[in-house]
Amino acid sequence: MDREIAQVLATSASRIATDLSYLMPFLNEYGDGAKDDATRFKIASAIAEVQEIYKAAFTEYPDLRKEFDERVKKYGRPSY
Repeated sequence: MDREIAQVLATSASRIATDLSYLMPFLNEYGDGAKDDATRFKIASAIAEVQEIYKAAFTEYPDLRKEFDERVKKYGRPSY
């Protein structure tokens, strides 16, 4: 994959994983306890799958990971 495409994929995948992770505390607070366990598992599985997208980008372009981490440190998120 092209480096620029890898950067877009990594940034988008990170954003999606972050958004999905916000659902966990939401379910904990407003959900129906144990009845939501299957949904929690599905969310966790989805996050793991999405993380594979940016892991692939970082594997192909290791320097991209450094840039990504620097933007997160500077701006609090992977894009500015």
